[in-house]
Amino acid sequence: MPKYPFKPDEIGGSPRGYDVFKDQTEEEAEHVVEDIVPWAREAIPEQKKKNKDEDDLNYKEHIETLLSVERVNQIGALAALNNASQKGFILDRLMDVLTDLYYAARDMLSGQKVKTSLTIGAGIGFGAAIGAVLGTFVFPGVGTAIGGAVGSGISAGLGAIGGTVGLSILGAFGGSWLGKQISRKLFKHEKRFELSKRETSHIKAATATPGKKGTGITGETARLMNGYLYNRTKAIQSPTCKRFYKRLRKEGIFKANPAVLEEAARFFCQELKLLEQEMKSKGGSDPALKEALQKDIDAVLYILNKLKKVEGFSKQTHKRIVKTVDDSALAQDMPKPINKKSGIEYAKEHTISTKDIQSIDEKFKRNLGSLERPMEVVERVDSKSRRGSLKYQYKIKIDSGEELQVFFKEKKSNPEQYSGSVFVRSSDLEQTKDKGIIPEVLVAQAKAYYENTGIQEVVVVAAGDDELAIALMVAAQNGGLVPRLDPREYPEDEPKAQERKKAILAEVEKKLRPEAKQEVDVVKSKIKRKKTTG
Repeated sequence: MPKYPFKPDEIGGSPRGYDVFKDQTEEEAEHVVEDIVPWAREAIPEQKKKNKDEDDLNYKEHIETLLSVERVNQIGALAALNNASQKGFILDRLMDVLTDLYYAARDMLSGQKVKTSLTIGAGIGFGAAIGAVLGTFVFPGVGTAIGGAVGSGISAGLGAIGGTVGLSILGAFGGSWLGKQISRKLFKHEKRFELSKRETSHIKAATATPGKKGTGITGETARLMNGYLYNRTKAIQSPTCKRFYKRLRKEGIFKANPAVLEEAARFFCQELKLLEQEMKSKGGSDPALKEALQKDIDAVLYILNKLKKVEGFSKQTHKRIVKTVDDSALAQDMPKPINKKSGIEYAKEHTISTKDIQSIDEKFKRNLGSLERPMEVVERVDSKSRRGSLKYQYKIKIDSGEELQVFFKEKKSNPEQYSGSVFVRSSDLEQTKDKGIIPEVLVAQAKAYYENTGIQEVVVVAAGDDELAIALMVAAQNGGLVPRLDPREYPEDEPKAQERKKAILAEVEKKLRPEAKQEVDVVKSKIKRKKTTG
């Protein structure tokens, strides 16, 4: 059995902070989709892939060619098989049996699924022997004798080919099926963590460049991916994550769906980021946890380095794999928070109507058009949750031709009150080339909101990005809003966080327009008087 640097049953199970999420609240469900499995909502470019059944189809053609050879056709039973009305049905079963034997032999030689292979082989032999006995001694005529049991359509064909050959093939097929069922029940470790050569060859073909051998996912890499996904599925409690992870194994690993295998590659890119975050936040406090996390980090890096060589992936996925691996080596000391939203939250709860939303939408478009670099909304998608929260996804076209996704959300806090926010996902922020335009877009929405609701106080959320926090604070104040930094990102009881906050505010002070600073000071004093008198 080949020796790899990792064992499939020993990776993927390290405990993570987010393993406890059960999607019981809207926030948890949103966090899971946006931060843990963001790859699940991404489209995979369509590519021409080799049909994984191509080899099986060719195999059937070879058998038919063999049966047409003159000498073989002189053998009475096989000649009958070749001329039988149900030849196609019998050929399919024969092909299944021969394929099972072929892969069982390969698996035994490679040290994979040895017990399963032996059981399937024994089942085929036993079934074929029983079929031969029945066909020779019990049902020599076959056709009428088993018509009621097998069905008139099939029995006519079996009668034509002779009992021995027909029932031997069907017996072998039944024995193979029974062997597989027994193996699944008895040899669970093989079922979970070992892959047949049949599966790994299909995976390799599905991810290779058409016409080129050796460019797809190798059997070793596929086994590690499968083991890691199985252990992750068991460790995490989120039903959403479990569903996505099971799909990666079922459709990607076991059915060799090329698009789902590409999703699996993106899963491992995201997994490395999450592991590094866990290591930064919790790895230093527990030596055992640190060791487990480091093992998973090493395993994921090993898998990604193997996936870098896969030529059948789209250019986007290949670039992401390369960037993820390269960034990991450069960013070992950089904290990456789990929260991956950047934007502006409105500081007060309020009532809002459909008419208000329409008015905000019109003012937002107007504000975008009046910027120094005019932009336009090319698409808006609306959605509403079961709890009554509203979400509006804007696709905005920048003058450079690039498109930006911006989300405006109204979260329902009680039957008549909402709390609003406008944000971009950090994944979109990272991919945007023109990052300097983002604060202007977010503030254009916040200004529209202020003009309609009168809510001038806002909270800046930058997901740990101090430069973005500065840019948002400056843009908000220049736009007539009264911003403050998110206290969740800069806690009062953390000296280092307060030092960062102080440095941010000092930098904002330098960049503000004088008139904007005066306006904000006036508004702040009014707010302070209201709180004092109220």
